[in-house]
Amino acid sequence: MIEQVGRYEILEKIGEGGFAIVYRAKDTALGRMVALKELRPILLNDSDWVKRFHREAKTVAQLDHPHIVPIHDVYDAEKRLFIVMRLIEGVSLDEHIQSHGGLPWAEAINIITQVAAGLDYAHAKGILHRDMKPANILMDKARGAMLTDFGLAKLTSQNSLSRSMSGTIVGTPHYIAPEVWEGQEFTPQADIYALGCIIYEILTGERAFKGDTPPSIMMAHFKPPALPPTWPSGVPHEIAQILLKALSTTPENRYATADALTQALYALNGNGENSYVVKPSPMPVSTPLPSEPIITPALPISSQSPLTPTGFTPTDIMASHQDLQVRLAMLEETLQREKTDEHVRHEQFVAVSQEMHQERKKGCFWGTMIFAGLLMVFMIIGFAVICTATDRITANMNNLVANFFPQFNIGELTTEAIEIPMPTDTEMTRLEIAFSSGELEVNGSHEPFLVQGQARYNVDLLAPVVLTDTHYIRLQTEGTIGAATLINQSVINQWDVKLGGYPLDLVVKTDGAKATLNLGGLALQSVIIEQNLASATINFSETNQVLMNHFQLNGTAADVTLVNLANTQAETMGFNLGLGDYSLEFDGELKQDIDVIIQGGAGGMGNIEIVMPATTHAIVTLDDKFDNLNSNAPWQQSADDENEYIIAGSGPTIKIEIQRSSGNLTLTGK
Repeated sequence: MIEQVGRYEILEKIGEGGFAIVYRAKDTALGRMVALKELRPILLNDSDWVKRFHREAKTVAQLDHPHIVPIHDVYDAEKRLFIVMRLIEGVSLDEHIQSHGGLPWAEAINIITQVAAGLDYAHAKGILHRDMKPANILMDKARGAMLTDFGLAKLTSQNSLSRSMSGTIVGTPHYIAPEVWEGQEFTPQADIYALGCIIYEILTGERAFKGDTPPSIMMAHFKPPALPPTWPSGVPHEIAQILLKALSTTPENRYATADALTQALYALNGNGENSYVVKPSPMPVSTPLPSEPIITPALPISSQSPLTPTGFTPTDIMASHQDLQVRLAMLEETLQREKTDEHVRHEQFVAVSQEMHQERKKGCFWGTMIFAGLLMVFMIIGFAVICTATDRITANMNNLVANFFPQFNIGELTTEAIEIPMPTDTEMTRLEIAFSSGELEVNGSHEPFLVQGQARYNVDLLAPVVLTDTHYIRLQTEGTIGAATLINQSVINQWDVKLGGYPLDLVVKTDGAKATLNLGGLALQSVIIEQNLASATINFSETNQVLMNHFQLNGTAADVTLVNLANTQAETMGFNLGLGDYSLEFDGELKQDIDVIIQGGAGGMGNIEIVMPATTHAIVTLDDKFDNLNSNAPWQQSADDENEYIIAGSGPTIKIEIQRSSGNLTLTGK
């Protein structure tokens, strides 16, 4: 349906991001097609975002270059704010790479030189792009590669830093230069670094710096790029030297200008001339997609703009850690390292405690001997010696506890909204929830949002943060406080969140937390739950709305109860269980066969109870005998195999294979 807004007829929505929506429209006054980029109405009350929107228009209005998408006007009508720009008939470079992989050298060099020409022109005008990436390069059928989306741009004369108005890092992690991660001044060399990342991606079809999470991607930028040993056919091998210079971790060692990089590429032809330029091939119509900072902190309930995106704030992830190396170590530290460190600290604690205990015993012994065998004066001296030793022991204990369990600044109780809207990118299929030290409750909902709820905490490190990448969204605390909650009962950290019905792969990671996950009735394509040093109840009270590819539970020193597992509609299940207590109840609506594998950790499985309805056809196969196995009706040991237990029910079959059988197993019916 055509919508009339002033002089423009809005024909269709052709793209959207977190802060803007792009429409195909017709300018009825001039009779031409345009693209309308609209600031989301909910952000009109946010003066910072309105200023940023106008700044983008004013910035690009200064640029007149054949390889930069031009802006025609800023249009304010009916309480709506638009940037009017040229409609590009073509896909983005990102889409083109995804469709074709690495591009032929002639096409690649043509695209690169066109983009570099536009970037060099912007730099000459004193304008930094600050969000260079393939998604912000549009492939016009007539004009070739065109640089777009200067939403994060700034003038160099404005003392431009790597931070946005809200004090957050701007850009997309795969293309952010190392010095920008450190919060240093953003210079043209940071744009050239991003251009180097784009060149690598154009030639190989892969990103130069990879990682599963923004922190891991960030750390990759502080190492030299891993260039391929061989390049695709037709690509000069000298390209490696150009990329090493463009992607240097030191800004001063990179090319001084984008034009200098282009000249280096031309030199690969042997004569310094550009003989590679070709006409771009026709491409299907696509849209100029709005760029946005990809990491958004959750907003307080008191915020007037619950959907206001702000950017990737380093302090949101690494609060109170000023030294970059400490921050990097904290981000990169894996769960296994944490467990190892905790184990080592525990052994040290026990050893020191025993030593102090022996010292106390010796002190008491000699004190008793003095009291029994010496005169009163020596008794007084001995008593003083004992008190001194006791004071020293107490001081040592206090120091030891302070080192193992650091004290955090416990402030006032804060309640903060957690709101993640339904994604507009159909490729986004993964939601990760990472929670530690507290109580987590997750419920399902049929409301039109991805995640909605609230967080209550009184330690700044426990504030919720939302991290976003192309294919996933991660909700996590800013940091962890480890075992501090075990001895400090005044620490509060509680999340109560609801998930919408968007089809997705769900990952829930908890560490030292109590979790209640009610996941029934959702559209979960796969589920991975990692429960460590914690307790959890996981309930599929309603049937999952889609067939689930796989359900996985990894547990260590955990107390976990899973209920209504048949309702998952999972084709396969995997359980990797360490020490702890685990109850697996397979009641619910069983519509298809389920293959289940249960494995144990290096320390054994702990206690496992499998509860199966008496009407279900189920088979449990053991690789070896358990330390202790109890089976109750309706389970029956197979007459042909002593390591096989069966329930002779009807309908689909649940097959359970148990590997590494150390631990205690109980088979019961229901």
